[in-house]
Amino acid sequence: MRGKAGKNCFRRRLAGVLQGGLLLLSLSIAGMGVAAPEWEFEGVERVVALGDIHGAAAEFESALRGAGLVDADLRWTGGKTHLVSVGDLLDRGARSRKVMDLMMRLQREAREAGGRVHVVPGNHEIMNITGDLRYVALGEYAAFAADESVDDRDRAFARWQSQRAEGEAAEREQFDAAFPPGYFAHRAAFAPDGEYGRWITSLPYFVRVNETLFLHGGLSERMASGSGTTLNEAMHAELQDYLAATEALQARGLLPRFADYGERFTHAEQAVAAGNAETAETGGTSEPLAAEDLAAFEAYVAMESALIFAPDGPLWYRGNAWCHPAWEAIRLQAALDNLGASRVVVGHTPTPTRRITTRLDGKVIMIDTGMLPYYEGRPAALEVSDAGLRVYYADENEWHPPIAESRSLGARPAGITDADIEQLLASAEIVDSEELGMGVTKPVRLTLKQGDITLRGVFKGEDTDTSGGSGTRRNYRLNLSDSYKNDVAAYRLDKFLGIDLVPVTVRREFEGREGSVQFWVENAISELERRQQNVPLYPACDLQEQYDLMQVFDVLIYNEDRNQSNLLFDRGNGSLRLIDHSRSFRTHRGRPAFYEKARLRLPPSIAERLRALDREVLHELVGDLLDRKQLRALLKRRDEILKDAEIVTGVQAR
Repeated sequence: MRGKAGKNCFRRRLAGVLQGGLLLLSLSIAGMGVAAPEWEFEGVERVVALGDIHGAAAEFESALRGAGLVDADLRWTGGKTHLVSVGDLLDRGARSRKVMDLMMRLQREAREAGGRVHVVPGNHEIMNITGDLRYVALGEYAAFAADESVDDRDRAFARWQSQRAEGEAAEREQFDAAFPPGYFAHRAAFAPDGEYGRWITSLPYFVRVNETLFLHGGLSERMASGSGTTLNEAMHAELQDYLAATEALQARGLLPRFADYGERFTHAEQAVAAGNAETAETGGTSEPLAAEDLAAFEAYVAMESALIFAPDGPLWYRGNAWCHPAWEAIRLQAALDNLGASRVVVGHTPTPTRRITTRLDGKVIMIDTGMLPYYEGRPAALEVSDAGLRVYYADENEWHPPIAESRSLGARPAGITDADIEQLLASAEIVDSEELGMGVTKPVRLTLKQGDITLRGVFKGEDTDTSGGSGTRRNYRLNLSDSYKNDVAAYRLDKFLGIDLVPVTVRREFEGREGSVQFWVENAISELERRQQNVPLYPACDLQEQYDLMQVFDVLIYNEDRNQSNLLFDRGNGSLRLIDHSRSFRTHRGRPAFYEKARLRLPPSIAERLRALDREVLHELVGDLLDRKQLRALLKRRDEILKDAEIVTGVQAR
């Protein structure tokens, strides 16, 4: 994030390269310093928080009533309670205007009663302000149709026609499809001086009530420095910078007016790359780009990394909800300490169970339960008080404690945990089987069914005979073995350590053979397939951190067979999964050859679990699967890892 000096430097540069009066006026409106709204509140006895509403007005109202905040006429009855909305009031749902109107009215009524209503913007509020309208429902535009005259639309159509490329059709039907009734009134309402634009741009981007922080997306390491006031001010300034620069560039014909947020940045990036700008006023002809205009485009493109727009900014960040808890705990704690909070409440990422869920030892509370029917969730309200946490679910009309996140690798039916998967793999009926025809272990994919739950797993029955012999001969056999037992042992060890990269694996018989069944990771692709098919990967979380855990795990179990075919990636979020550990747990000391020079890095929680892995614990964990020589060798490697590895205790540059 830019500091104040960098921010002011940017503004001077932009003002210097675009001397038009409109820009200077815009910058004077934005101001060189932006005062942050109030964001810290102490001594509050009761707080109620709501997740993403997305225009679900009826569901929103039912949650308010159930939490005792409004009466039958939707008038404030919450007294001194503080209500917090973590944003995303709009988009996708047709009644978002009604939601905003109610929220704005309740802000006034609650304050008069000694309470407060805090609204922190979500990414969808900012998208509407900046013109990123991908998720606006037709009903949302229709709610503004009465505010838009025929003359308004005729004037807009004339402007749109004038900016079409020469010879390009400009039919009224095409215009009306692109800009539905209510579109232009909607845009006016979300302008900085419009009713909703003015309200949204006045809101804090996060608030702290007592020791709980509330924001939309999450806390990344970018929130671990700078005061809360400074960070809020910076984000307000970034939005004003963007709006002022957009208006100025459009006024000079350097950006097309009928373009959305993404198209504007693409246009600017192309102009910077080519050194030429295609202006809207010249019908698409390309002219050499003046040095001052190129500098303006470069400054504009740089805005993509601003805290308010960036994937690791507090409106967009999903790491608190998605990323590996061992690493995420480090980032989170640094940000919480910086902002004087002990926990954070977030929306943005719907919980898999559609119930309010805690994560990272209760330091993250995820409250987006998919209130809008589009998400197939339920309206819910979180209550925070001296008595603790409880959750109201409107569809049940009951209060419950929040649930804690459980280990869950791989897609599965909602509410099914890894403990459930263990039971299903071990005992559910096998209704189909398919030989996969790959590898020396000849795996078989099974389809299992129990009640209305169906899932798939992979059976492996290979088990090299290592019986007989002693000393060197015994070690020799163990170190050449290929056994399903090692797959089961790898899963148990991974689970105990909290590495959480190995899918559920259990012992089970199939067609009279003892073996292992591993949960089939749906929607995954191996690294080998990915490279062969040139499939891009879009990881939602830091892959290197996951590789760091893989390296430590492979060294610990002396895995000699890590290769591109047993590295799996989720096609959706790019998360890493590890399979095929049948050639592990050798009796060697040291490391497998391909990890000999690897830099081992460990988060503190994994190091703590490694220290807890003594002889008794290890025997209890995998003693039924591994030989005593294998157990002794593993403990020696554990000691070497703890001696050699870097224990990462704070937010560090790699």
